[in-house]
Amino acid sequence: MKKTLILFSILAPAFAFGQITILDTDLPIIGDTIPRQQDTLTISTEGPSGANQIWDFSNATAHVLNNTAILDPSATPYSSNFSGSNMAMSNDGASYVYLSSYTDSFITDGAAGDLLGTGEILKALFKPSLTLNKYPTAYGNNYQDTYGFDVSADGSFFSILLDSIRLKHSATVYDTVDGWGTTITPTGSYNSLRVKRVEYSIDSIWTLPVFGFPPAWAYLDAFTDTTTTFTWLAKEGKLAIAELNFDSLDNPNVLTWSLMPASPIALFSYTDNGSGGFSFSDISENGPSSWAWDFGDGNTSNLQNPSNQYTADSTYYICLTVTNSAGSDTFCDSVVVTGVTNNPPPIANFSYVDNGGGNVTFTDLSLNSPNSWTWNFDDGNTSTQANPTHQYLADNTYVVCLTVINGNGSDSYCDSIVIMGTSTILAPIASFSWIDNGGGYATFTDLSSNAPTSWAWDFGDGNTSNQQHPNNIYTIQDSTYNVCLTATNSAGSDSYCDSVFIVDTIIALPVRESISNSFNISFNPNPASEKTTIQFSDNYLATNIDLCLFNAMGQKVFQENLRNQPGGNFEIDLIQLKAGVYFYYLKETGSDKAGSGKLLIE
Repeated sequence: MKKTLILFSILAPAFAFGQITILDTDLPIIGDTIPRQQDTLTISTEGPSGANQIWDFSNATAHVLNNTAILDPSATPYSSNFSGSNMAMSNDGASYVYLSSYTDSFITDGAAGDLLGTGEILKALFKPSLTLNKYPTAYGNNYQDTYGFDVSADGSFFSILLDSIRLKHSATVYDTVDGWGTTITPTGSYNSLRVKRVEYSIDSIWTLPVFGFPPAWAYLDAFTDTTTTFTWLAKEGKLAIAELNFDSLDNPNVLTWSLMPASPIALFSYTDNGSGGFSFSDISENGPSSWAWDFGDGNTSNLQNPSNQYTADSTYYICLTVTNSAGSDTFCDSVVVTGVTNNPPPIANFSYVDNGGGNVTFTDLSLNSPNSWTWNFDDGNTSTQANPTHQYLADNTYVVCLTVINGNGSDSYCDSIVIMGTSTILAPIASFSWIDNGGGYATFTDLSSNAPTSWAWDFGDGNTSNQQHPNNIYTIQDSTYNVCLTATNSAGSDSYCDSVFIVDTIIALPVRESISNSFNISFNPNPASEKTTIQFSDNYLATNIDLCLFNAMGQKVFQENLRNQPGGNFEIDLIQLKAGVYFYYLKETGSDKAGSGKLLIE
């Protein structure tokens, strides 16, 4: 019973894509017709995943032609069953897939028509609907969704003893955009992305006997299945420009490709004829019908294979724009002209070697003996060396420019480099915590984020430290110190300061469960384990308090200065303390309000 919904071959998953980005504007619109051929005996395989791949299906054989029409649902016979859909598709004008196209997503709502190939009209509403794509999408994206439907059909097609047969289908779909590059079909070459779809499904079959009384559905059988489909997307295709389906044994069995023309891919070569004369040859792909050349010296041409005479030594940027009915494309390259001018100015040029990890070595290749160099690495850094080495800190595409000078003039040359394999380094965000161990001895713990590599502590009493987690002994106790930490890494630095209140080992009050308790406070939870919160039950709003915890022997084991939280409450981290009975003492900074009590840590 694997003839689930045969019309769904209309749809190629327009999901996530790579180096190009697919938007909702790349989908078909109402009124379009998308011609597609099928090779039903294909020996093609899906090929490799990854970046900058070539998938060649140019040897495919055409067996079946489908013209997929994009329709307004109101023009179809089953629109009343799919009132929320705004698009329909059909290969034959008899069966339809209903969809909803939005600026941020593309959704399948179901299908209607002769879905099982038996001549009976069925209407399969997806509950839930299947989201095919979310826009914009790019290489490396992945997506997961679920859908299902429940349809009933005439059972006599399968047995004269059956009144009806029922199919329940539920599935989970996993889509991954696992490659980008060039897809070659019998139609042309396309800049494309590849989507891998894996669908895990369960189909259960139920029967309704002719003579059953009372009539009731009887469970017959169930099947689980896993199917894989690879789809190649390009902006010209509107639907997939190629799709490869696999049979139940995981062998490729049907290759479908689009007959939508491919946009041209601009490319040219040239020959230096000497003394400034150059011949250019168009080697663009996908059959351009017009050409527009810009030779970089003010001259242009509309010929396919033109020539140009340069009148001065320099580096010139030549651009060719080619066009056909599907679109246009531009390719630019530089030529170095020499032998025209006496005492020429320099002609800038360079090469580079990517050493990995963002480290790049540049080599000056400029002609006519420059005597000064200015490099712009496009990340805010420059150099005046002839052959510099530069460290990039983030993956990106950078346009590097070299300007060279000699006694006869100057010239500039730019080239783009793609940096990969670095981890973006962010400047640290400084933070710390501290514990008063009594007797003026305080322990500080660095809590800074973004991986600082150096630390500078100022303990507010004239002492400093470069350790990550230092200690400090204060000689004057019962005092407040402004402690500051500056954390630094290669991306920058940040500072954080906090007031540290150092008290004597025992605050001159005996450790007991209660003193004046003018705060009217409580700890919640109490008993506590890893965290607890100080709450003010009389709606009092404290803004800055000092908390000390003492063990049962009267030794101070914890101290922290707390600042206002939403609602006036303060959360305390107790993870460093052992289980046992503790006594707390709180005092509001700048006032005589205080409170004490017992805290049990489990």
